[in-house]
Formats: sequence, structure tokens, C-alpha cells
Amino acid sequence: MTGRPEPPAPDDPVDALLDVLAGLEPALAREALLAAVNRAAARPDGHRRLAQAIVSQPDLLTGQGARAETPSVLRLIDALAEAGARAVVVPSCPRCGRRKQLGSPIEGVRLCHGCGPKARAVACGRCGKIRPTARRNDNGQSLCQNCWHQDPRSWKPCVSCGNNRRVAAVTEAGPVCQSCRPGHDLPCSFCGSTSSRVGISRAIGKPVCERCRKRWIVCSNCGTGAILKGGTLEEPLCARCLNPDPTFWKRCAVCQTTWRLSTAECARCSLDRKLTELFTSPAGATPRELDQLREALVQTDRPDSVDTWLTRPGVSTTLRELASGHRRLSHELIDTMPAGLTLNHLRSMLVTAGALPDRDERLTALEGWIDQTIAARTVPEHHRILHGYAVWHHLRRLRGRLNSQPVSHQQAMNVRQHVTAAAAVLDWLEARELTLATCTQAHLDLWLTDHTQSHRDRSANFVRWAVVHRHASRLTAPSTRWHAPSGPLDQGRSGGGPWPSPPPSAPS
Repeated sequence: MTGRPEPPAPDDPVDALLDVLAGLEPALAREALLAAVNRAAARPDGHRRLAQAIVSQPDLLTGQGARAETPSVLRLIDALAEAGARAVVVPSCPRCGRRKQLGSPIEGVRLCHGCGPKARAVACGRCGKIRPTARRNDNGQSLCQNCWHQDPRSWKPCVSCGNNRRVAAVTEAGPVCQSCRPGHDLPCSFCGSTSSRVGISRAIGKPVCERCRKRWIVCSNCGTGAILKGGTLEEPLCARCLNPDPTFWKRCAVCQTTWRLSTAECARCSLDRKLTELFTSPAGATPRELDQLREALVQTDRPDSVDTWLTRPGVSTTLRELASGHRRLSHELIDTMPAGLTLNHLRSMLVTAGALPDRDERLTALEGWIDQTIAARTVPEHHRILHGYAVWHHLRRLRGRLNSQPVSHQQAMNVRQHVTAAAAVLDWLEARELTLATCTQAHLDLWLTDHTQSHRDRSANFVRWAVVHRHASRLTAPSTRWHAPSGPLDQGRSGGGPWPSPPPSAPS
């Protein structure tokens, strides 16, 4: 039977506790404060320990609750917060900074259940690495999880498949491996899966698998991108549309806006925290360009996709290298880093976010390839000739045709093929201790007969250019004339084949 809480006796230590609480929360009535104290500690000895802790350290209620010696202090903070207290601060985990339920104290500080085992980590008796203890060997030494999985004691024949594997569970018939481990009979209410990680959702009271608990959807009612909370896969619902009662949901501990079943940080706040850690240099500063990228990534429609991208090999390493550099972030700085698809994707994101100016990457790659091709020539005369042909002939003509448009793949490929053919001619001459000036028509004919049609056509173009610019003389290279279609294009003809011949002329 419940009723109004009884007032404390004159010598009760709760009097001093209530005075401290009244000074901290003057807007709350004394009856509400006493009810919160009774919720935190029901017995008199609990009241005494709680009063001694708060009176001696009032800052436990304003952010230092992780240093409380008795767990009733944390229960009091939660009760006061539910009663509407404003000065009381729910403590965060001192190790990870998240607002989670704190466990037993470790060296005088209470940590969350995720950080507690990490803080208790000791040197593994087998591998020597500092890791949480999973088991102990026969000598009482600590073993980490990885070493315990390799220990022969954790491997037994599976009673289902008969293979000698690591024990995942022990059934009535005996030990079973992970593949033969029995799952739950409850199918997921969204996808119908019967995996071993199906639990009952507090939002809808139905079984939901782990994959659907993390599934990101576009709400069929409001169109907002959020985590799946209800409805069906065809017509999913977010938290607000599933249950519009704000008292049913909790809020993200960081942004205080995302509706959740717990106070854990939402996907967007988690991504913001990870990017901030990656983009912060050892000196504690964040480059302005990377800060712009962080803001753009956090505001994406699918923060979970960005979080998955960060876990790919090389992504975090590349981001840390950009953040730790002493030079200003630019295209030139990125060009000095090892090339790869990850770096190209990161460059495009920086351009999209406005952190870097737009640049024709295909044209830049073509210019770099031409520079490398020219530098590979060992004969000074060939170096000078190839530079004039590639840079002053092809690149200059290409830039004149662009008209502020990016280079197409076919345009860049055409220049590469012509420069490659020209370099092949020069290398062929160098192997025979010849130059364009000493090359005769017989030498050129020998070159043209020993190579394919495409190589002959493009190398012939280079020879004609060399004759015009007086790098060679008395050389004649065949040219190929392009013949236009001999008839109109039939738009309804889907296949290839020869062009239709012109209609015969009428007899005179």
C-alpha cells in the first residue's frame, strides 16, 4: 500500500540531505525530494549512507556522480531527474563520455558496462597483450578472448556435425559449434528471419532480429530517414509516427532530439563523435576543410552508411594522415599521397562539401601521365620532340576544344594512344641508334609493316607532324581518310551492320 512519504525523525540524517537538495532544487517540493530519497534507498541504513555521501560531496549531484561510493547516489540522481530537477546532472562514463548505466567502481570511478572490462584489462598470460580477462589457465594467469578461443580446452567435438570445433553452446545432448547452435523459434516480425539474435522489441512487443533493429528506412508516413521502429518493410514507420506520445520514448543523450528506446547516442551523434576524433590533429586542432567535410557527412540521409565506410581498410588511416599534416589541405597535398580508390573517393567528397575547389581530375591525370612518359625518354632530342608533340600539339588542342567542360574518357584515351604511338616510334629508333633526323623512308616503312593498324595510323600522324615541324625530312607516312555514311541513318534499326547504299538513280 502506497501513500505520502513519512517525514524524517528529528535526528534522521535525511534532514541534512533534504536541506542540500532544497538548496540545489528550490523549485521542487520537500515531499517530492523525500519521495526521490525513498526511491533511492528504502532502509534507514541506506538513508544514512546516502546522506553522508551527498552532504560531504554535493558535487556528486552536479556531474561528479561517477565518483559516488554508494550506488544509491546514482539512483537518487535518476529519481530527481524524473521528478523534473534541472540542476541535477546525470553522470556520463568518464572513459567513453556516453550516458550509460554505470557499474561498480574501479579505482574510485564508476564506468559503464562496456568500459569496465577494458579498465580491468591485464596482461594476457599467453600473448602478453593488455586485454580483458576471458578465462584463466591452470596456473591462475589471465587469458584474453582470442587466446581462450585457441586454447584446446575450448575445442570439443560437436555432437551435431561431429567436427572438432570451438564450443559455442552446451545443449542437453552435449557441446555444439557455432554453425550447429540452435536458434530461437520466434521469427522476426519484419523480415521473418529466425536467427539466433531475435529479441522482443519494447516498441511493438513483437520479435525483431538484430538486422531489423539497425535497419535504416524512409518513413512511409512522414518521409524522414530513421531507424525502423514499426509498420512493415513495405510501409515502415519511424519512432514518432509509430507512437507520437513523447513520454513513451527517451532522447539521445547528446542531441536530445532523436526519439529512442534508450539514452544512448543516436547514429548521427555517434558519427559526429567518430569524425571529430579522426579529424582532430595531435595538436588538438581540426583543419577547416576537414571540419566542412565532417558537417556534410553528419547531415547525410544515411549516417549509418558513412559509419560503415569508416570501417573499411585504409579509410581511417587516410583521414588521420590528412588531419595530422602541417600543410594546408589542397589538391596538391592529396596528390603526394599514395593513389587509390579510397583517396579518389575522399577527394570527390571534399569537392562536393566545398572544402576543395573543383578540378578536372581526368585532365590532371592525363597531364601527369604525359609528364611521366616524357621523362622516361633518355635521349635529349627525343625528350624535346615528344614534349612538343604531346604538350604543345595534343594538350593545347584539347584545351581549346573543352570550352570549360571536363575532359571525356574518349578524349583522354585518344591523346594517350597518340602519345604512346609517338613514344613507341622514338624508342624503336633509339634501339637502332637512329633519330628522326637520320631516319630514312626505308626505316619508316619497316616500322609501319611490323605493327598493327591502329599503331600505324597514330604513329603516321606523329611522323607527319614531325615533318611539318622540321624534326624530320623526306619522310612520307600514309594517311587514312574517313568516309562519311553513304546513306541516311535509320532510327528504327537497332542492330549494327553496313550502312544502307544510296538508291539507284533513275534512268534518263
